[in-house]
Parts: sequence; C-alpha cells; structure tokens
Amino acid sequence: MKIYFIGGYFDSDNQGAPLLVSAGLFNSLRKNNITIKYLTYFIDGRKYSRFQKLFGKQILDPDSLRLGIIPLIMFVVRNRPDALYLLNIESFYLPLLLLKYIFRYKVYYISHGIASYENHYFRKIPFILKTKNSITEYLNFKISDKIISLSEKTARLISYCYKIDHNHIKVLDNGISTNVTVKKNISVFDPSSIKLAVIGSTDRKEKGIGALITSLVSFDMDIELNVYGEKTDLLRTDRYNKLNVNYFPFMEKKQLLCNLIENDIYIAPSSYDTFNLSLLEAMNLGMLIISSDRVGLTERFDENLMRFVYKHHSKDDLFHKLKMTLNLSPEERKYYSGLNHQFSLGFTWDKVSMQYLEIFSGK
Repeated sequence: MKIYFIGGYFDSDNQGAPLLVSAGLFNSLRKNNITIKYLTYFIDGRKYSRFQKLFGKQILDPDSLRLGIIPLIMFVVRNRPDALYLLNIESFYLPLLLLKYIFRYKVYYISHGIASYENHYFRKIPFILKTKNSITEYLNFKISDKIISLSEKTARLISYCYKIDHNHIKVLDNGISTNVTVKKNISVFDPSSIKLAVIGSTDRKEKGIGALITSLVSFDMDIELNVYGEKTDLLRTDRYNKLNVNYFPFMEKKQLLCNLIENDIYIAPSSYDTFNLSLLEAMNLGMLIISSDRVGLTERFDENLMRFVYKHHSKDDLFHKLKMTLNLSPEERKYYSGLNHQFSLGFTWDKVSMQYLEIFSGK
C-alpha cells in the first residue's frame, strides 16, 4: 500500500494540534509494511519565492518532501499512490483532488473543524482568505472518498452543513505520546489555594475561556486560573476579587506539561471542540479534569468520567462539578487520577494508527 500525506508540515510545537497529530500518525504508520510519504508545499509567501512555489524541491527527511506545485503533481502522477490523506485546508493540493478521477487513487480528508462554521460564528478573518478556505473545504468534503471526523457531533454538523450522507463520514480518534511523568501526590490538596489550568487563547471564542473566567468570578472562591498559550510575550496577571488569572505565553511541549502538572484540576470549557487533545494529555498526566459537554473527547467517556462533564453555558452545573471535584477524598482523587491516566492509554499512536490503516485499506 502506498499512502501520501498532503498538507502543512509539522516542524515546531507552535503549529497547533492538527499538524501535531498528523506528525504522530505519520511516524506511527511508517513503522508498518507500507510506503508512506509526507508531501508539503512552500506555503509561507513571506518566506518562499514564487519560483519555489512553482518549481521548488526540498528534502525534509527520507520520507518527507516540500514541493512546488509542478513537482508535487509530477511526483503523485509518476508514483501512483493508493491513497492521499489531506491533513488540513490548503489550496495547493486542489489539482490533486481532480486528478484522482484520472489516476484512480482514493482521497481521505480529516476534518479537525468546520472552517465555514467556525469563521461564521467564532472568527473574523479577511474576506479573501475566508472565501478561499470555504471553497477548499467544500471541494474536500464533496470529492473525498471518505471524510474523517473526530467526534459524532462534528460528523452530524458536517452532514448538515454540506448535505453529505452520514455514512460517508467515519469517526476516528486522535492519538498522543504517552512518555510523560504522571502527576505525583494527587491525594495532597490545599483547598485554600485552588489551582486550575486551561490551554488556549482568549481570542478564540470557541475555547470558552472568557466565559469560564466570568463564571469563576461569580463563585466567590479563592482560585488561581492558569491560562497556557495566550498570545502574549510575557506572563500577565489579572485580578478579579478572589480570582487571579495568570496568562502564560506559548511554551514548548515539555515545559507546558511540567507546568500543567503543578495544577490541581484541568478544565476544558470549550463551546465547540471536535476532540480536545489538551484534555487527553492532561488525563495522561493523571490530572483531575472538568470538561464541558461540547468537547468531542467526552463522547468516549464512561459513566465514571461523565461525572466531571458539565452542561455548557450552565454556570450552576460548572459550580457543582467544581465543588464535587474539590470535595473528593484523598482516596477518590487518587482513584480518578489513575482512571484518567488509564483512559488516556487507549489513545497511544500505535493503537490509534491501526484505525486509520483500516480506513486506508478500504475496510
């Protein structure tokens, strides 16, 4: 089997979850007895010339290439893959969508989110970019042989927005690396100094951080909320009565996990989230968690973990889940810490990549 990953290329931690998981899946699949290549483009117009965008070629590693449009098309035509796996919304691969009808390869597209929906409700982006993304996404959904979604909620939304048969969409998991240090002393807890953690930027409305802060202010509790990934160069602190909010700038993955582990509870307050990799990583650390019911990962929770899921937009339910978690006994905290960590082990890349391999094999 010959599979080509097509899209942006992951070369640093600040490129976000879609490319992070693409790199994890790629590195896991290349352990199997298949031919796999990662093909990307000279995307950044500030960094690359027009000549590179048309004719350029860079070898990134033995299985990864950065190609201009012409070499990209020629590489695919000459090598005849069985499948293309589209990683994100990029217009450079549109010719390959059309060529599938001539060269008979399959196209699979993973939807980490629905751009047209997000741009309408959550983001303000330039009209030209918004239009380009909408057209690319439309063609991805309509031409792909199979659409991969990360939650049933998102699959239903794709089906509704783009009038696509739900059977054309397959819900699969994201994966994580599990070589982390599990949180120690989970049973030790100081109720007078509650530390909550959340990952995301306040300028992304769908992450729900602004609404979370508003709710926590009204709870009249001594809380320190640590927000990791804010678009700031330096640590910034805002104070609201008994609530202190610390905004941390971007940090490398290893440093981020070391900071996360110092908190008591990880909160995922998103109003729209197809999966939430950060929540899974917090569980892998053995942290106690609270999540809104809009987070895709919670679809995989059993009744024990659902105890910590609150109804989005319900401040009372959030308060109830927070008080319940804070009132857990030392034995209960240790139990749920272990349960969270054990749950996360079901999402190692070696396990998750087998789901994708089955899809690529036509099963």
